[in-house]
Amino acid sequence: MGGQQKVPEDLVEFWVELLGRYPSVVAIIDPMRKQEKEHWMRLCDRVSDKCYVIGNHTYPRPGLLLEEELTEEFKTSGTVLKLDQINTITDILESAKKMEDAENQIVLTTCYGETTDTFLADMAVGMNARFLKIGAPVRGERIALFNRLIQIENQLKLEGRLAFHGENVLPHIVPPPLPEPEEGEEAQEEEKKEEKGKKK
Repeated sequence: MGGQQKVPEDLVEFWVELLGRYPSVVAIIDPMRKQEKEHWMRLCDRVSDKCYVIGNHTYPRPGLLLEEELTEEFKTSGTVLKLDQINTITDILESAKKMEDAENQIVLTTCYGETTDTFLADMAVGMNARFLKIGAPVRGERIALFNRLIQIENQLKLEGRLAFHGENVLPHIVPPPLPEPEEGEEAQEEEKKEEKGKKK
């Protein structure tokens, strides 16, 4: 980012330029704040057919996500779901179903205070999550998850049940249509244009 603060318009251009330079990037997470809905959707319109635009902090935790209405004003092509003490496995599974129905890929991720428990790897495979967000293999608890994924892969190979994800399907996200002007607004706009023309 160069240490510079950017307005939403500049941030859209930043991501478009970055993804143009690095076409192998398959996903970006929280490219801007959810409050910038209009510019988020503009960014999606320009890059969603090149990579996944994934929401993490843009959505509430899974238990609350189940109650949140999804609208055309803010859309993503992927969602990060975190299994921690606040969320239940049922919350995760039901939220995943809700977001998959909205054409979102699921990213399952670790929580703060990681341990060497490897249940998350089994859960990611079992729910057919597109991504498992672990982090770099630099600590024992992360390496344990990578090792468990390798064990699962080998086990499925032996049983002849190993299946691969297909190619990434990137839904093109377009901004919602502009609201139609109310009665009288069109006439007012025409009058303003006429007045400007006369002044010129």
